[in-house]
Amino acid sequence: MMVRVRGTDELLPWVMSHGPYAKVEAPAELRSAVKGWLAGMSKYYRSDRFALAGGGRG
Repeated sequence: MMVRVRGTDELLPWVMSHGPYAKVEAPAELRSAVKGWLAGMSKYYRSDRFALAGGGRG
């Protein structure tokens, strides 16, 4: 899908709502924002620390 927008800030939550089915190829700013979001989230899943704290459900 191609869309023309004035900025990418509003697109990040929308892209992320599609989970693993979304792939941002361009623009670089949005691709970088997705990488940052994923890096921030991944820290919670790198170890069993989250599950041991009672936060995991599966």
